[in-house]
Amino acid sequence: MVDHLSKNPFKSRILIVKDNKSIRETLREALIAEGYAVEVCKTGDEAQTRVFSKFDTSKKIDLVVLDLMLHNLNVIELCRIVRKNNIKTPILIVSAKDSESDRVLGLEVGADDFLIKPFGLNELNARCVQF
Repeated sequence: MVDHLSKNPFKSRILIVKDNKSIRETLREALIAEGYAVEVCKTGDEAQTRVFSKFDTSKKIDLVVLDLMLHNLNVIELCRIVRKNNIKTPILIVSAKDSESDRVLGLEVGADDFLIKPFGLNELNARCVQF
């Protein structure tokens, strides 16, 4: 897990969970450029540990950007577990799956928003701002 401090300390801290390094780094750089503090996880295990960890308020996660198609993690089940444990951190699922049933399922298990790939970085930023 890599932590990068934002240029603007007043913006939110975002956790990006993506196994593809190139996409993960593109998202990280784009959000840092917008002034967010960004952490990245490349595996489901890292993400699960980070989301469930007890951490000080300076490291509080304000939004999780979670790829639906992680190789080693059932993202739907993770969302269920997070919400069942009363963790209120907003979750934005990003996915190449674009059917209405996929979007509805993601929202029903606790995601706060669902963004279909491919998407523009401006759209990603607009969705992050709402949280």
